[in-house]
Amino acid sequence: MGVEINWGFPESLSIWEFLNSPIATNTIFPVMGFVLLLVFNRNAQANRDQQQIILTQQQFSEPESAETAAATELVVNRQLPQAPVTEDDQRRLFNRGSASIARLKQYVDSLAENAPDGRRHRKYSNVPRHDYRPIVQMIVDDKSSKELTKEKAEKSIDAFSLWRPYQTGKRHLSDAIVQEIESFVDAVVPAT
Repeated sequence: MGVEINWGFPESLSIWEFLNSPIATNTIFPVMGFVLLLVFNRNAQANRDQQQIILTQQQFSEPESAETAAATELVVNRQLPQAPVTEDDQRRLFNRGSASIARLKQYVDSLAENAPDGRRHRKYSNVPRHDYRPIVQMIVDDKSSKELTKEKAEKSIDAFSLWRPYQTGKRHLSDAIVQEIESFVDAVVPAT
């Protein structure tokens, strides 16, 4: 006992005739093509974003070149001879530097959160937060913030790079290094 369903097509119409009919060629196929185009375009954009994230992270994770190491050493050695620093003084210096970097991280996170579109917002949220230099570079490369100019981005990257060897608290900071970090942060983060 079979139940026959009437789909509204004449029984004499074969699938081949339907596929060649004006309804299929003028309506259904263009809609299917448009949907496929959207899907492939979105996947391609996601792949490009992922590649940019990887390249930017590699740029900052590569071992320092001799030129970069020499520049960092120049900044570190620029400190003036000072009296021996006590543990309390060291803790205060570390807390000052840490507070400045925390302000800068909060600023960069707010720029990433206020990305002009959802795609960039997802892209920035996919970047690990153990190193903020790639995020700063991506925000500048994407031109997604008018606040973060190239000069401010360079100062942000310099501040993060300068803080990097001291972030664990195991290396001793000098007042000159902390002041340099604070000057970079003050030049980038707007006063509240």
